[in-house]
Amino acid sequence: MHRRSIAAALVSLFIALAALPTWAQSSGLLEYAPAALQTVPLPSLILFPVGLLLALLGARKLGKSGARHRTGALLVLSGALLAATSGLHVTRAIALSPAIELTQASGGSVAVPEGSQDYRNASGIRLEILAVTPPETYCVSNQPANACVPGLELATGDTCRTSYTCTPPPVVSAVNDAVSVTNGGTGQANILLNDLGVAPLAAVSFGDSPANVGTFPADGVTVGLFPAPGGGTLDITLDAAGALTATANGTTGSGAITVFYDLQAGDSTHDTGQIGVTFGDTPAAADDTAATLGAGNAYTAEIGLALSVPVGNGLLINDTLGTPAATLTTWGGGDASATVDVDAGASRPFAGGTLTVYANGSFDLVNPTVPGLYQFTYLLENGVGTSEAQVEIQVGSPA
Repeated sequence: MHRRSIAAALVSLFIALAALPTWAQSSGLLEYAPAALQTVPLPSLILFPVGLLLALLGARKLGKSGARHRTGALLVLSGALLAATSGLHVTRAIALSPAIELTQASGGSVAVPEGSQDYRNASGIRLEILAVTPPETYCVSNQPANACVPGLELATGDTCRTSYTCTPPPVVSAVNDAVSVTNGGTGQANILLNDLGVAPLAAVSFGDSPANVGTFPADGVTVGLFPAPGGGTLDITLDAAGALTATANGTTGSGAITVFYDLQAGDSTHDTGQIGVTFGDTPAAADDTAATLGAGNAYTAEIGLALSVPVGNGLLINDTLGTPAATLTTWGGGDASATVDVDAGASRPFAGGTLTVYANGSFDLVNPTVPGLYQFTYLLENGVGTSEAQVEIQVGSPA
């Protein structure tokens, strides 16, 4: 009876030990990522029944008369421990190294990719790094801690790393430009400022068409004569740095020509760009104030009544519009807005009412309610030049 009690107690101990891994678990959060050491589970379905079998054999020995109780107890304990550890894991090292192996004892070469790459000496002898060439000329090293650099010696099994960030440079692109020049005058611009490509950028030559882009060298001295519509010429010089000078020689009226140029980037790639050269006469806007318009001609409005000024009496009537004829493009400032940035045709609060100014110089002031002398400015543009003028409107009787 005593032996059976011992056997039952040992079996109970076996069951308790087998359940330990389950009791030890608790609810929580598991975070993981790939690792060089991978966990490999042992076959739990085999270990648990083996442990159970050993424990049962030990229990039977304990239950027999004349049996060696020490052997039975040992079998029960061994089986219990084996079953209890059936749910555990062991680790073993698995070769997951992404390194490129340097295997040739006599020396050799391997590819260097963009991004990070490890290299391991697997040649069996000590190696020296002789040279490292980046994937592309525009790639930049990230300077890793164990960088592969010329002169570095690697013992067998040692590693080093390359790490490059490669941002391709922009493809050479000559972006179109525009230059304006007054009749009899000169205009200048730098045509390379908006162009793209590997530095340094340089203008090589220019001409009157893509096919003739090599007619004149871009040396800053050679003058290219381009016939202007209506007579005269536009005399063009261009230097390698992109400085262009256009002189309207004997031109009248207005018109435009196109100049083509050959752009070369630092990587010896080329593109053809074009420059629109416009000639004409700049506009000249005159102020519309009581001082310039004279008594009886100044703009006045009555309180509560609309003031509608037609083109014939509008803001452009005393202006020189130039060639081509300029239009009013923006207005504002003064009592209308912070700056002269209101588009023609748009409205703004003014003198307690609403003011709208149009491209042809006409304007409407609707329902002004606050008396006083009010001002704003407008801008003329014609593609050759610009000009500004100031406007005054008296609302109600002068103080």
